[in-house]
Amino acid sequence: VLAPTVRPVLAALTLTPVTIPATGSNLGDLSCGSNCTATANNTYHDVKITAGATLTLNAGTYVMDSLSLAGNSFINVGSGPIIVYIACVDTTSDALDLSGGTVANASQKSTDLVFMLSSTCASAKITGGSQASYAIYAPGTDITISGGGTIYGAVVGADVKDTGGSAIYYDKALKNFVGGGFACTSTEVSLASPVIASV
Repeated sequence: VLAPTVRPVLAALTLTPVTIPATGSNLGDLSCGSNCTATANNTYHDVKITAGATLTLNAGTYVMDSLSLAGNSFINVGSGPIIVYIACVDTTSDALDLSGGTVANASQKSTDLVFMLSSTCASAKITGGSQASYAIYAPGTDITISGGGTIYGAVVGADVKDTGGSAIYYDKALKNFVGGGFACTSTEVSLASPVIASV
């Protein structure tokens, strides 16, 4: 096993902002108090899942102004890969709010569900869980992780705060991810240490 190359970060890290694509038809608001499915390759305004309901997403691209889970609701990955863009046009605070539920991704592939947040998104709330395999790329957004569940994937934000003791297991498959107006490289950067590691 080769050890990673480690060196100090000498300058502030500049991350590429997310480009929100024009996608399909605007289908307006989607509110689900019982199980529902969103239509891939379309645009939604506010998407709200409540009362323990499950929102199923299948392979494709989704643009949403906001997405929230409440009352122990779920996002179910039916098939992947899925990219969910959060546009934050009308809602900027907590436009992505998973704190009232969790992600159920039976494939356990974080590349099957990636959230991309616009630079206009001020804040977001996310959670982990036994099947919470996903990634979030939000370089201009303050992210709060709550609940103590595990996230299998990656979390990128302007400021990431773990309030519940959640663990994040990085999925190296994400190093080949392409979307949101950029492509990942094989160099992973952490400002926490700070180190740069080639994987």
